[in-house]
Amino acid sequence: MCGYLRETNSVESDVEFIIILTTQQIASITGLRVETVIRTIKKLQAANVLAIFKGKIVLSNTQ
Repeated sequence: MCGYLRETNSVESDVEFIIILTTQQIASITGLRVETVIRTIKKLQAANVLAIFKGKIVLSNTQ
């Protein structure tokens, strides 16, 4: 999903990207439960793929 968002929004890989969707919206788009989305976000955060800043998901610029 991270790659898809970058591609569809023409974001260069060296720029941080803020996802403005809620976990509920992400769950609806992906067909997953909210709990699964939250667990996945936490795993991606632990892997330094994304960060949570002031309640927003920020894709790292190391993609």
